[in-house]
Amino acid sequence: MKYLLDTDHISFLQRGSSLEYTRLTDKMSQHSPSDFALSVVSFHEQTLGAHDFINRAKTNTDTIRGYTLLLTRNVRDFSKVPGLKTEDWTV
Repeated sequence: MKYLLDTDHISFLQRGSSLEYTRLTDKMSQHSPSDFALSVVSFHEQTLGAHDFINRAKTNTDTIRGYTLLLTRNVRDFSKVPGLKTEDWTV
């Protein structure tokens, strides 16, 4: 069975700590990750929210907070940015 995650459920997963998060992850852990999907509408809402957060940033640190994780092969250079989390998924 496929499950479509609404934006509110995706938001709970992103925040990572709340009663709702715990309940949601407990239920999700009973299924394969491939059983879950998100709609283009939820993706769009998430993207708009992230862009809005970044556009309101007043400092470089605030801008970085708008990104959860930077996927890059250039980990060495980006590791110089305080607070920025990076991963290289090509290795």
